[in-house]
Amino acid sequence: MILQDKGAIEVYIDKGNKNLNKERFDYLYSSKKKIENILGERLKWERLDKKRACRIIYTFDGIGLKNKDEWGKLQDKMIDKMILLEKAFRDEIANCP
Repeated sequence: MILQDKGAIEVYIDKGNKNLNKERFDYLYSSKKKIENILGERLKWERLDKKRACRIIYTFDGIGLKNKDEWGKLQDKMIDKMILLEKAFRDEIANCP
């Protein structure tokens, strides 16, 4: 996702069942330290208790749509971090209830 002043990548959890989504989020959250160590960054963990879905976000602050000269740099950063994000979550998602 790219907004005016930032970009972000995320893991969005929504299988259409609120209880299942929260259970899966909690399972992933139990591996937070391991996941963040692989990624090399801290993530924003949003359980969103009043909503059906959950999300886990990494944000690239200060570069967004209004910084047209920086778009290539932001895209490269997002691609590189998304590869690491997939690696960090791969095993945990495969074992998720």
